[in-house]
Amino acid sequence: MRKLVFFELNEVPFRVLNTYVDRHPDSAFSKLLQKSTIAKTVSPDSKWLHPWCTWATVHRGVDTEKHMLTNLSQNLEDVDIEFPPLWKILANQGVRIGIGGSLNSWPMPADLSQYDFFLPDTFASDAQGFPPEVAKFQDFNLNMVDKSARNVSTGISGGKAIALLPHLLKLGFTLSTAKKIIGQLIAERQNPIRKGRRRILQGVLAFDVFFQQLKSKKPQYTTFFSNHVASSMHRYWASSYAEDFKQNDFDPDWVRTYADEIDFAMTQADDMLEKLMIFAHKNPEYTIVLTTSMGQGANLGKSIARQIYIKDAETFLQKLNVEPDEWQRRRVMLPRFAFITTPQKSELIRQLSSTLKVAGQPVRHEERANDYHMFHFGMENVTDDMAYVEIGNQKFTLEEAGLENTVIEDQSGSSGYHIPTGMWISYDPKNMNKQNIQTEIDTREIAPAVLSHFDVSVPEYMKKLSSSLINRQTP
Repeated sequence: MRKLVFFELNEVPFRVLNTYVDRHPDSAFSKLLQKSTIAKTVSPDSKWLHPWCTWATVHRGVDTEKHMLTNLSQNLEDVDIEFPPLWKILANQGVRIGIGGSLNSWPMPADLSQYDFFLPDTFASDAQGFPPEVAKFQDFNLNMVDKSARNVSTGISGGKAIALLPHLLKLGFTLSTAKKIIGQLIAERQNPIRKGRRRILQGVLAFDVFFQQLKSKKPQYTTFFSNHVASSMHRYWASSYAEDFKQNDFDPDWVRTYADEIDFAMTQADDMLEKLMIFAHKNPEYTIVLTTSMGQGANLGKSIARQIYIKDAETFLQKLNVEPDEWQRRRVMLPRFAFITTPQKSELIRQLSSTLKVAGQPVRHEERANDYHMFHFGMENVTDDMAYVEIGNQKFTLEEAGLENTVIEDQSGSSGYHIPTGMWISYDPKNMNKQNIQTEIDTREIAPAVLSHFDVSVPEYMKKLSSSLINRQTP
């Protein structure tokens, strides 16, 4: 049976893909569409259209109402027993696995005997990775994620970078990536607005690490997840697709300034895809699957000048009577803030969270198993007279409560946002006949399709696929 590479290109819809192909007819994406099996996917998670939910649905074959992975960095012990992800089911059946940043892949399995490499997702709470050089990259990667969550930092941790240097060759960083980094540094010196593209280059670095492992280990089932296009679509949909908005806060200069950001992000994805397609032709036992768990479309043409974020977590939690040794932070996507604590403190947090307000607005609080708590900040365009925090009958300035009214450098909001429809494109170098699957594919059908491909029994709780998504031809 064929080996599979899953290129998880987060949230990219056919509309963005087709726009790119129209502009770049000689691109790898253009070639892909001419010689692949293509289907529109639809997520059943209409109430939970967040990537950490919808990718869990893809990987586990059940919807969010069942797996209940509604936040990043949740404890996975129970759900991994009831609805394990694809990679764990396959590994238990002797399939060789390689993981490249798929969401909810942290923590690594205790038993790595069936794994050729493992790079956990970028919201991991520690720098696990396998083999050791991958862990070194993850340490650097997580540091960069922390520095560039909303506004991009131009600072690089010297210690993390130096620790990475001895591993550069093993990690597979390429000359083309070095040229991109140098070009980026020159571009942002000439035009500081372009520093936002550093986020995208983090994805390029991660791909180099993944691709080196893929080429050297050649696992049977492997994944690579990238959020870099999704990030650009969220921020700049109103620039690339200004015609979608009846009301648009962004002036023509802003639209012109950021008009090519999605295209730039897609070009980096196109470079990744081209390498994967060349790899598949050199190793024809592989099929390349490019898929999403959902897509994006037009949302609000709203400019955001400032937004409330957590700045000092220790100070904030002390206002909730949680001391520094009573909690551990969990990485999530800003403006959320998540942590785990003790059962005793959980009860106190439940009581106080119901009274918590920022800028007069109640702060949404979620609690999950194992004393996991999340607060949703992100209040937009808060004026100075409303920049305060209320907890019970007490009132604090933002600084006193560990929060900050952050200036948003590019003033972008979420002009692109999640829609249920996504895409499935499978490219087989031994069968390059174009095929369009007419029926929409429920994303719960992907996991059982992969299991069937590897002749692994499909659990009863999974939704069975009515048609073949993957060519099972033996090379």
